[in-house]
Amino acid sequence: MHYVPYPSAQPFTPPGQWVPAGPTEPRASDYRVASSIVAIVLGVWLFMLFLTGISVGAGFAPFLFLMAAIGTLASAILLLVKRRERLRAAPVLLLGWSSCALMMSFIVAFGFGVHSATFIAPLLAATVIIVIGIGLSREKPGPGIR
Repeated sequence: MHYVPYPSAQPFTPPGQWVPAGPTEPRASDYRVASSIVAIVLGVWLFMLFLTGISVGAGFAPFLFLMAAIGTLASAILLLVKRRERLRAAPVLLLGWSSCALMMSFIVAFGFGVHSATFIAPLLAATVIIVIGIGLSREKPGPGIR
């Protein structure tokens, strides 16, 4: 019995040739990453508006910002964690919470007066909605919400 250290069935690759070890993962969409980063900024801004509203005793309005901040931050982090997957559930969730933040910003701005702080939140929310909308329109349909 003769021992061979390298089996002959193994394919030979000449030097200088590199072959990937396994299947390559799909590249993360730049729109998903960009929209989740802006959404994290939006969530932090909404949370700061909540803290400011609580400190001045603005009634129920700060809790609208808190609800939008938690939803936006959670969905943005979920989208960053699952950025290589082609499921549409995470971007649609971020789109929904950003729309919620936009509506709540308008409700608070028109109900309690437009301030410079409440003017920034709709701009950030509209940016997230536009960028994730472009990203969803450019992606090929995959499993999940269609």
